[in-house]
Amino acid sequence: MNQCSCLTHPCATLAPVLQTDRAEEVRGRLERYSMPRILVIDDEPRIYELLHTVLQRKGHEVVLAENGSTGIERFRRERPAVTMLDLELPDVNGLAVLTQVRAIDPLSPVMILTGVGTKAEEQQARALGVTDFFEKEFSLQALGGAMNQVLSHV
Repeated sequence: MNQCSCLTHPCATLAPVLQTDRAEEVRGRLERYSMPRILVIDDEPRIYELLHTVLQRKGHEVVLAENGSTGIERFRRERPAVTMLDLELPDVNGLAVLTQVRAIDPLSPVMILTGVGTKAEEQQARALGVTDFFEKEFSLQALGGAMNQVLSHV
């Protein structure tokens, strides 16, 4: 494990513990801090379960939200590296969620996933600075490539 010189990083406060018999457990916890956190806001279980599985296998920490209100709250609390957002949510329209996300962090990468998005919604999302826009018949390879590109700039 590399030595960190900052005083706010978790390793600074846990350095004495790293010399104990619990060192492996603590190192595992510290490694999670370096995993990019992805927020998935989608109400379709088959979609968010698939994304959760695929993203976790790629080494990402995945936070799920099944509706827009919860998504906004989790975005505010978790500050993910990337947010994946459905446009059709049961409580709040995805564009309204995107507007709230932009109010919290205007530069945070947001990728739209939708099964019923219109060209007008895509244009609105792009005007709000969405990073990418995918139809739900997306290819996992294309999604993975876009995710890698976004994370390389975070």
